[in-house]
Amino acid sequence: MLQAFKAYISKEKLFLPGEKILLAVSGGMDSVAMAELFFRAKFNFGIAHCNFQLRGEESDQDEAFVSFLSRKYKVALYTKRFFTKELT
Repeated sequence: MLQAFKAYISKEKLFLPGEKILLAVSGGMDSVAMAELFFRAKFNFGIAHCNFQLRGEESDQDEAFVSFLSRKYKVALYTKRFFTKELT
């Protein structure tokens, strides 16, 4: 799977070798798998996470998990909290 992932990125010219990519990681299965593939492929990346605070404690747990992933991968983390309920 890792080789197919790397081959697809190269074939489609999604980004240049060495270029830094910012991944939007929610903490869900899909975005965590994407981050893991980028890590295993040794791509240069950082992680962005938005906490919309719509699910209370669960939203905070997602943010904490994504923070853990950034430390595990030793990559930059950019987080932003939104007070979504106050805006509606």
